[in-house]
Order: sequence, then structure tokens, then C-alpha cells
Amino acid sequence: MSNDTKHIFVLVAGTVDPICLTPSSIKRAASYTSSNNYWAENKAFIDKLKMLCQQHPNLALFDVHGWSGDNTKTNREIAGAYLANRLCGSNGQAAYYSGYRKKNVAFHLIGHSHGGNVLNEFTKRAAVAPEWPEQWQIKSITYLSTPFFNQLHQLDCTRFSPDCRIINVTNDFDLTQRVIADFSMYDLVSAYNLVKDDTPTLARVVNETSVAGIRVKLLSIKNKLPQSSFLRIFLNSAGYKFSKTDGREIYQETLLVLSDCRKILIELRGAVDKLSQTLYYASDDAVKRYSEESTRYFVSPSLKEELDTLLAVLIQDITNICDAIEKRNDSSDYSILPLIKDISDELNHIIDFLTLDASRASGPVVDLLFKVIDNQIEFFDNTSATPEEQLTDEFRSRLSHINITRKDQYYSNIDQGEFNDFISRLQQSEQDYELSDNQKNLLKICINLLAPQTELCGFKQGLAEANKSMDSALGSGFRRFFARSLTLWGNIKPVRKMAFRIQDLLKSYEQLLKEQHGDKTLLDEKILPGSLAHFSVVSHSVSRQDLYPEVIELLKPQFEPEITPQADEDSQQQAKAVSTDEE
Repeated sequence: MSNDTKHIFVLVAGTVDPICLTPSSIKRAASYTSSNNYWAENKAFIDKLKMLCQQHPNLALFDVHGWSGDNTKTNREIAGAYLANRLCGSNGQAAYYSGYRKKNVAFHLIGHSHGGNVLNEFTKRAAVAPEWPEQWQIKSITYLSTPFFNQLHQLDCTRFSPDCRIINVTNDFDLTQRVIADFSMYDLVSAYNLVKDDTPTLARVVNETSVAGIRVKLLSIKNKLPQSSFLRIFLNSAGYKFSKTDGREIYQETLLVLSDCRKILIELRGAVDKLSQTLYYASDDAVKRYSEESTRYFVSPSLKEELDTLLAVLIQDITNICDAIEKRNDSSDYSILPLIKDISDELNHIIDFLTLDASRASGPVVDLLFKVIDNQIEFFDNTSATPEEQLTDEFRSRLSHINITRKDQYYSNIDQGEFNDFISRLQQSEQDYELSDNQKNLLKICINLLAPQTELCGFKQGLAEANKSMDSALGSGFRRFFARSLTLWGNIKPVRKMAFRIQDLLKSYEQLLKEQHGDKTLLDEKILPGSLAHFSVVSHSVSRQDLYPEVIELLKPQFEPEITPQADEDSQQQAKAVSTDEE
């Protein structure tokens, strides 16, 4: 390209919501802040781009491209094609650079996360758009934490300049690029908007409830339990009860909670019914306008049938439990074990639902969860952290990798060996799911992804403590057999049987979480509690926190004026003339 070429940086934002369920348009345009501008928190990055533009009069920044950022295949395809059409004036769009149609233009594409895949779709449209000028070329493309698919969003090198530079910036700790981005999900924001006004109780409870508040409530109930030995309970089960004051308070609060639960389940049943009758549509108007007509419902008929059955059973069970509690509350009978006996059928239904066969990764709750997730998955494509396979032979030599793992603020706190083992297990899980997208393999990915995260530390610790308490109370081996033989009659029989079932249930979940070395965490908790949010969001954003010197050095030759032999000679003669004048 000649020295009169106009160079343009084209900046494209990435996906902001991997599961496509961020209802607020304010948050949807940001990364992990609430700013409307995707790049607002990346001042160093933007300032350096602007500085380069100031230093080079032939260089400009195009940063007005916007898309919703949803993690959907269709959205990325539409966003990329629209960008190419908008720049050159194709497919009915007004050309943004209409004045440059007959000029040499070199584009320098920069995309973060799935913004890189939007750029790939841009290259595909630019290659075939009739209005795209022949003298417009892509001089460089910089991928920032972009997950590269094997099948989706393949790069087209047709419009590349012969000396096009491809720059790939990665962070080894980036879980989104390496794992999470394998799944393209259907847009759920439209579903949320469709039913949000139909679930007021759910919205209120979510706003009012906190984990800390639940913990305080449970601890309060535990402290109000009468202190008694197992033998005394065994000999006089009816005498094991709350005081009248505590019992009335606990029962009334329980009834309020159960009433909310029942209302929520009824609201959810109505929401499921509405979603099962509504054809899927994207929440973004532009995506909706360019999308093909949908034949998919938000909730499939088979999933609706299972959800309806479950919700009906739970609603009836909660109604029965409320009736039993109200009856004993009205008679001021706060005996604990007789109440449990009254509602044992309903409690056993709940235990049945939560039952898990860890070896087969199957059980009612897990089976249903799989169907809900599977209903939401648009496409699975095992990604990689390099575009090498998408490049033609002539451009593979023009690919440069820049690893910025050491720029991650918690680099020194992470056990490298543990993290590498963690990633290896995840990658193997992905390969297994790619070969067979069944329930067990999907659950294996979830276990490997979630089990080592410190968000689950409290849950895993609670499981361990609960199992320890159950073992102490119920025993194991011969002690457990002996305890069973003593509780084959009276009020204590159903309670004891239920306790054994709960003990087995807790152990199965603990086994499941430990199965893939889930008892280990990835960060030194004395320094910083590790989190899935860090590895999937913060680590994913390190690549755009700054325009790193290594990137600038690779970009500069792509837009700096070419030094021809004649220009170099003229420059030297001019320098000599200046020197002579000074003498």
C-alpha cells in the first residue's frame, strides 16, 4: 500500500453475558462493570490507541460499532456482517466511509473475546460484498482473549493485505476463552422480559433474601432445639419439642416461607406454560430483524411436561406440610418428631427428587437440570486459544502470539501445577462431551469447572460437617445396623429411616464434588479467596486492560509510512541541507 493510505482501527467489543440472562440494557453493554461503554474501564488501552492516532495523521479510530454481546451464534454472525455492510454501504446500509471508496484504506481490526469472532464474520462478509472496494484491505487483526471455534465463525483471508499481521493475545488463566465459550447459548433476556411481570413473589424473595440471612435463620432454629440425648428421645419421642414461645415463632415463620415457596411455584408453572407457547425470539431488535423465522419454543414440549409434573407434586407437598404445621400450631403442639412423622411422605418426596447416583451422574434433580441446560444450549464447539487452524498457509507465518498471563494480578498467588491439572481435566471433559454430548459428560464438565472454585468452599464445608454430624448420630457399619434394629417401631421409626436416607444423600453429593479433585482450591485463600468470577471474567479481561508494548511493536510497522529507497535518499539530502544551513 502507498504512503497515502488511510489506516483505520476498528474496535469490536466482546460477549458480556455467557448465559444470555442479563436483563438490564445498562449492564449488557459492559464487561464486569455497569458502564454503558464496553471499554470505559480500559482507559490505558483506549488512551494508547488514541495516542497512536495522534502520532500518525493517517491513522483513525472507529469505535462506534455496537452489538448486544449475547453469547449466541446467530448474533455474532449478524453483528459481523452488519459491520462490513455499514462500513462499505452494502445490503442497503449507508456507507460510513463513503468518502474513501476510491482511496486506499487499511483496516486494523481489534476484537476482545467473541468480538474476535464477530470480526471473523466481518471478514467473510467483506470477501463477498459487491460494494467492498478492491483497494480496501485488512492490514492487521488483533485478537484479545478470543475463543476460536473448530466449526463456527471461520476466518476468511480474502481481503487480507499480503503482509497482514495477525496478533493473538492470551492469558493461561482465562477460563472463558479456554472452556466456557465452547457453549453458545440461546438468548434468555427475551424470555425474562416475557414473564418477569408474572413472577412478583419470586422477584421480591430474591431481592429480600441473602445467604447470610438464611444462615442466621437456620442457626437460630438450631439453637432453639431442646437439648436431649438420643436415649431420652428414643424413650420419649413426644417429649422432644420446642417451647411454646419458640415453637409458635418458628412455626409461623415457617408457614410464611412455605407460603412464598408455594406462590413462587405457582408463578413458575404459569411462566413455563407461557414460554412453552411462545416461539423463540432474540431480545436485540437488530438481531431480531435479521434473524430467520424461528420454529423453536422457549420451553420444549418434553421439558414442559417434566416441569409441570414436578411443580404439581411440589405444590401439593407444600400444601400438605402447611396443613400439618397449622394443625399442630393451632393446638400448641410443638413436638418435633410427631410432626416429622406427619409430613414424612412429603419429605421423602423431596429426598427422592434430590437422590443422586454419583457413578452414573443421574438422579431426578440432575436429570431435570441437564434437560434445562440442554434446552438452552444453541451450539457446542470445542474452542482453542489460537487461530492458526483458520489461517491459510501464507498467513500462518504472520501469526504472533503474546501471552500476558504474568499480567494477571493474581499470577503469583496461583498454584501453577494445580491450575494446569485443573485445565487438563476440563479439556479432557470437553473432548468427551464433543464425542458424546450426553448427560454424564456435561455434568463432568460442570463438576470439573465448579468443584475447585472457592465459591463452593462453604457448601463443601457444610456438607462435610453435616456428614460428620450424621455419622456421629447414626453411626456407621455395625453401629448403624444396631441403631436401625432399635428403631423399627413407634414415632421414631419414620424419622430414623428418613435420617438414614439424608445421610446417604449427603454422602453422594460429597462424593460427587470430590470425584474430580474437587477438594482442592486454585488460589491461596490466605491471600485471596479464589473464584470462578476471577478466572472467567477478570482473567478474561486482562488482555484489554492495556495495549501492551509487545502489541504496539507488532502493529506499528503495519501503519507507519513505508521507507522507499528514493524517500530515504531525499530524507538524507534534506538532513544534510539542514546541517549546512546550521553551520
